[in-house]
Amino acid sequence: MREVVKELIEQSIFFEYKLPNENKNIESSKYSNYKDFCFSNDKYEKISELIYNSIIDYANNEYEIDETELNNEQKATIISKLRYTESQDMTTKKKYGFYGEVLLYCILVYFFGTDVLISKGYFYNVLDASEPKGYDSFHIIQREQQLELWFGEAKCYEEYTDAINSVLNNIEKALSSAYLSMNLIAIIKENKNLNILNGQIEKLCKEWKGNPVINLKDQISKYNMKLIYPILIVADKKNKEYDQCIRDCIEHIEKEFNKRKPNFSNEINSSVFFMFLPIESVGKMKEKVIEWISMEKQLKL
Repeated sequence: MREVVKELIEQSIFFEYKLPNENKNIESSKYSNYKDFCFSNDKYEKISELIYNSIIDYANNEYEIDETELNNEQKATIISKLRYTESQDMTTKKKYGFYGEVLLYCILVYFFGTDVLISKGYFYNVLDASEPKGYDSFHIIQREQQLELWFGEAKCYEEYTDAINSVLNNIEKALSSAYLSMNLIAIIKENKNLNILNGQIEKLCKEWKGNPVINLKDQISKYNMKLIYPILIVADKKNKEYDQCIRDCIEHIEKEFNKRKPNFSNEINSSVFFMFLPIESVGKMKEKVIEWISMEKQLKL
């Protein structure tokens, strides 16, 4: 991660507390089997600045970035590795998914110390011009003999209920061995573009290439891999006090949990947790990013 991006994170995203929190009398999410994390922001313009200046880091592997040609690389990235069409109207542009995904990248690398296995830009199809499929992040952390696959999800909506519901509509699939296996196959196909070399991933790639019909679920267990599924929820504060924003999210998740009665297969070793970031205005934040992309604003160096 470039130093300027770290500085922008420090100016725009502030860690508040973990859940459950006895002092605040707020429980953790019903879906979480790990602590939830709560972040805050005081000015949405700072979030806009972070997103705009981090697009190139999110969509490219670190070794590819030429800091002497950042502005040209930013233009090329937006054209070839990001769902963004200048001719589309503002309403359509605000529905793009990269806003939340860029923030997820920033939070995971800065606050959790993840390494990017492969950047999401590799999975964007220019001809298809649609959002890249699969998890929203492909990060890893090596802890002694276990490889943690930090394959997460990000939702950036004005209404927190819409953001949460969008995640919950997909969460059982996201935690299934079949979905994880499909994402790993997509990564294996791009093995020449991996950002870092990792022994377990390399062995998995070689075994799959030698025998594409092997059971990837068994290989995940063989190489002691664990799925970490962080879920980032970015939504409007609606003039509410910060703790109430977090409380409302947790209460809505509990209501949906009780209504949906999810049935997880437990086929894979996994940890799930939420990260909450209420901001002043998601709509204005996105509009500012769009404005800067359109005017080709110079990146911070």
